[in-house]
Amino acid sequence: MSNSIFLATTDVYSGKSLVSVGITELILRRTNKVGVFRPVITRAPEEGRDKNIDLLLTHFRLPLDYEETFAFSQREADELIAHGGYDTFLDRIIEKYKALERKCDFILCIGSDLEGDGSVFEFDINADVARNLGCPVLIVTSGVGRDPDAIANTVRSTHDTLLERGSHLLGAIVNRADPPAVNDIRLALQEALPENNLLLSVIPANLVLSRPTVAEIAEHLDAEVLYGGTHLDKLAYQYLVIAMQVHNFLLHLTENSLLITPGDRSDVILSALQAHQSKHYPQIAGMVLTGGLKPAPAVARLLDGLPDLVPILSVETNTFDTATRMAAVRSYITSENRAKIALSLELFEEFVDTRALLSQVLAVQPRGITPKMFLYNLVQQARSDRKHIVLPEGNDERILRAAEVLANRDIVDLTILGNPTEIWSSIQRLGLQIDPGQ
Repeated sequence: MSNSIFLATTDVYSGKSLVSVGITELILRRTNKVGVFRPVITRAPEEGRDKNIDLLLTHFRLPLDYEETFAFSQREADELIAHGGYDTFLDRIIEKYKALERKCDFILCIGSDLEGDGSVFEFDINADVARNLGCPVLIVTSGVGRDPDAIANTVRSTHDTLLERGSHLLGAIVNRADPPAVNDIRLALQEALPENNLLLSVIPANLVLSRPTVAEIAEHLDAEVLYGGTHLDKLAYQYLVIAMQVHNFLLHLTENSLLITPGDRSDVILSALQAHQSKHYPQIAGMVLTGGLKPAPAVARLLDGLPDLVPILSVETNTFDTATRMAAVRSYITSENRAKIALSLELFEEFVDTRALLSQVLAVQPRGITPKMFLYNLVQQARSDRKHIVLPEGNDERILRAAEVLANRDIVDLTILGNPTEIWSSIQRLGLQIDPGQ
């Protein structure tokens, strides 16, 4: 049994953030001394923190300094290896890892992202690093756009390559799989890898996890946030370029769509906000105003007097260029988006055999009951002995947010007291995911 695990991806955007969050949550039920380590991070520290490391350190409040969690930036690693310093490269990684190991009972190692032309070389380095650190490897691959046989062949090939490199294999997780094909993919994996001791799991794709937040879009576009800065965590399910007149574009609105329109289209801005408030139209995620144009003074004054506006962004680029750039936005699970984290944990718990995973990777002994284990036991007890909870003051934001957590975890039966119309209006205004039929 090992006190570490190495996540090795076969392709870019495989969804390793979900797996990282799931494993970290799982191990924290047994010990507080959990570390995260990336031998090579994509960008230099001065360019911003690595998204995977920041997610785990921040959300789980791991008591580690950021500098402890990596050995090299991608640029540093490339330069060192290009000048014949591969041995020095490995030595430095081992040194950093061992220093972290002295502080932790368990370390989650996350391999390179496999971006760019050197992805095959990066995979070879990942395999070499995992072997030198003595970390058992868990393969993480994406199921997007591939049939079950193709996925199974990729996993089998990766499995064989890692074994040839002397790695110890734990198994494979296929992430972002086509939901109707989950069972077929699982059967294909079992046929391709009949070894009994391998963990083989398939996690279906989820729309919420795949869609970016307005904050991610604003960052990518370098946009100015004109309104709705407190609602930037809203998800954009679809982009709609609005060039039609009002009576036509309203027919094309979809739930959580992000509208792209020139900033001088006051008719679009005002009618979209009205539609957002109407029970007869879907809610929108926000608007992106293009061409460096902002609402006219009279319209801006009107907007300034409205409460709880959806995010309205302003960019200098024209509508076509803006839409093209937005198509390249990638969604990430970040510490600020608790809804995505909660959903990731639910998917991991449902589709990964966590007991089998624990039995293979844990070498630590429980040291008392950790807060995570306490919460886990509490949730399990609530599920086994389901209670009915009545929440008063249904218009209170704190009450509604607590109700969302309880409802989404499906561990209690809820009754929210208050005027149904006012409560539903508050739920929509706050953008909460509460089904009134539950």
